[in-house]
Amino acid sequence: MISGDPHFRTFDGKHFFFEGHCEYTVMMPKTPSFNQDLSSVPYPVVVSVKNRYCDSLTDIICSKRINVILGSDMLQTTIRMESMDAVFIDNSRVSLPVERNRGALYTLNMASTSLLQLKTNTGFKLLWDGASRVEIVVSKMYKNQVMGMCGNYNGNGNDDSLTADGEDIKDEAKFAERWKVNSDCDSKTNFEYRGACARSPSYAKYALKTCVD
Repeated sequence: MISGDPHFRTFDGKHFFFEGHCEYTVMMPKTPSFNQDLSSVPYPVVVSVKNRYCDSLTDIICSKRINVILGSDMLQTTIRMESMDAVFIDNSRVSLPVERNRGALYTLNMASTSLLQLKTNTGFKLLWDGASRVEIVVSKMYKNQVMGMCGNYNGNGNDDSLTADGEDIKDEAKFAERWKVNSDCDSKTNFEYRGACARSPSYAKYALKTCVD
């Protein structure tokens, strides 16, 4: 689960904090390399999250885009979620709800007024509020079959700091860097956080009046 600024909780319950721009792989099939054939894994799922500042007034990081790859080979489907009303399947914009069968049955719908849901009949579910919360729930079928920033789901939270090549990196920032989708992306930003008051005279006037009063 990813929430807040953002805070991570792995499948095995480990909590850590990482604030960085760029896109990161949070879940993928447990394979020796990213280039390995995914067909050996029961209905493979790859999830990556793109982080950016929530807006120009705060220094809070939000999950601005979710990319999900379902299946493999000829039955592979790519789903991109940019907002509650901007969802794309294989680069074509779709209207919700969606139900399709391509290697497995999957549905895309609004689970509530503020939660977008992607669910398969193979034990994978993702919920996203469009900004600060991403929740991934997987069945026991995925136990010890995944890796990424959400861990390996083997019942041991102590080894949730493993990289794709098996290196155990306890430093959270360095660990996250190894799960960056594009290694050339700078996780730091040139954006200078100046605060709401510096960017809006009305905020500054309100803050001054409130503090003085």
